[in-house]
Amino acid sequence: MLLAVTAVALPNDAAPAAPAPDAASVDARVDAAQRESDRVASEYFAELGRYEVLGSEITAIEDRITDIVNDSKQLHEVVKRRAVEAYKNGNGGVEIFLDGRDIADVARGAKLLATANARDDKAVDELKELTADLDRRREELSQTRRDRTAALDDLKGAQRRVDANLRAALADRDEVSARLAAQAAADAAAQSADRSSTSTSGGSSSPATVAPRSSPPPTAAPPPPSPGAHPNHDDPFISCVRARESGGNYGVVNPAGPWRGAYQFLQSTWNTTAQHAGRSELVGVLANLASVHDQDDMAWSLYQWQGTGPWGGGC
Repeated sequence: MLLAVTAVALPNDAAPAAPAPDAASVDARVDAAQRESDRVASEYFAELGRYEVLGSEITAIEDRITDIVNDSKQLHEVVKRRAVEAYKNGNGGVEIFLDGRDIADVARGAKLLATANARDDKAVDELKELTADLDRRREELSQTRRDRTAALDDLKGAQRRVDANLRAALADRDEVSARLAAQAAADAAAQSADRSSTSTSGGSSSPATVAPRSSPPPTAAPPPPSPGAHPNHDDPFISCVRARESGGNYGVVNPAGPWRGAYQFLQSTWNTTAQHAGRSELVGVLANLASVHDQDDMAWSLYQWQGTGPWGGGC
């Protein structure tokens, strides 16, 4: 049940109410919060770049290990076939004295066979050593990547905090703008009433000139999302990223991230980019549900701000 609130006169020694913030102070707060948000975001993207590089190195090592395993299997097959052929041709038993061949030729063949097998056995051993080295390196990189994951999580938490401060500052600025607009409207109405009263008073004296109260103009509300394609929709890099990440599907969701939309934004990256680009109305909007224009705009803004890093350093 709601309770009625009765106004109570404050004692004379009560602390005065804090003055309402003015436009200059809230603008300064917004600027400071935006700089802090950009700073943390830059740290996040730098850490994300290191994380992606580690992932690429691990993938390259795993591909190399797969190639080595396949090479080793092929060498084993070669040695096995060679042994079978040697047996069939009499190089591995007493049949060498019965097939009419010169013993010297048989000896040379046996020596070549032994040399080939020894060479391939050595190659197999070297491949095993290389695989072991690559396994150790992969584990080192994997541990480093796990550490980087923790660092990324810390930065995401920091980003959420500074973004909350920025949203609060933006809300205060909107409130101040609304208050100043209301005050300006009230002043204009009062001036109009004074002029009307003076003109109907019947006096011969000229009406007193009332100086308008000075107030800063209200901050304009952000424009609604623009429809249609973005001017940079066909930029070569943006087009390449869109094709590679989603095949041009603006509504796609990859739950592994989850990555969303044509440019496969993480929600935290989308929100940070929207704040940086001055598109606070897009903060919290799921990237795959945003318009084609707004997804293009966020991708272009992120590209201009952070370069190719957020997409792995290239396309």
